[in-house]
Amino acid sequence: PLCIANTPLEEVRQGAAPLNQRLLALHRAGCDAAVVDGWDAADLKVVGEALIHAPEGDAALRMVVGGSGVEHGLVMAWGLSSDKHSLGTARGLEPGAPVLAVSGSVSALSSMQIEEALRSGYVEFPLDCGHLLSERGWEAHLEVVASEVQSLIQRGHSVVVHTARGPGDPRVADSLHAMSAQALDGTAGASARGRVLAARLGTLVQRVVIACRPPRILISGGDTSSAIARALDLEVTEVAARLAPGVPLCRVLESKYAKGLEIAFKGGQMGSPFFFVDARTAPAGAQGAVQR
Repeated sequence: PLCIANTPLEEVRQGAAPLNQRLLALHRAGCDAAVVDGWDAADLKVVGEALIHAPEGDAALRMVVGGSGVEHGLVMAWGLSSDKHSLGTARGLEPGAPVLAVSGSVSALSSMQIEEALRSGYVEFPLDCGHLLSERGWEAHLEVVASEVQSLIQRGHSVVVHTARGPGDPRVADSLHAMSAQALDGTAGASARGRVLAARLGTLVQRVVIACRPPRILISGGDTSSAIARALDLEVTEVAARLAPGVPLCRVLESKYAKGLEIAFKGGQMGSPFFFVDARTAPAGAQGAVQR
């Protein structure tokens, strides 16, 4: 059995060097893994600094597992969150060019990002998660959704497609109930829901891209990002610009479906509430324009 220890918040707040000493002590005591607590951006930066300066040799970290907070912490520790660090330039979108935003996250921040997107002119397309999780009817439902989203984009509308607007969205509970009723995965719960919905969002985006090729696609949610990358058969991308700390806008160089498009992947907890707004309106090469 694995020996797992916890590194509490008060130890993280002592700084990166003491945190590394704590992790080293746990390693020498025979612990196989450590869970590190954090509360805010300052804590994430400490963890990032500790990871960058972790001991080498026999005590070296073998693997780091975490959400977008780990990425954010590393970005801050490397000093890449300042606008003075340019990641290159990319063409600005033509005036009125549509953007496709897809959110598979249930986080409160994602809900705020959707709200601000709607205020700025995006058209909302809330997905019926119960239909998407139906083993008998999801493909037919997805075909209808893809056709409607395609029509909106072809008429010049930027569209935000989402599976939830925050953790209190009734669709979250409804979709879990739907999975339980169909015995899709009675034990994994929310994680299984996320994987199934992400895979079907991947199919949706693939069909929309084939049909109308929106020039810029914004993806929010870890499982959703992975599933859409697989569905689009992305092979090679290059970083074109920085949309938010830890969130690059990438240009697709090799892909069965999306070659030449611009795409950004981010965790549900990343970016400001104006992420979708700024990613649509700011030229991709304008590094400072996406910060408020």
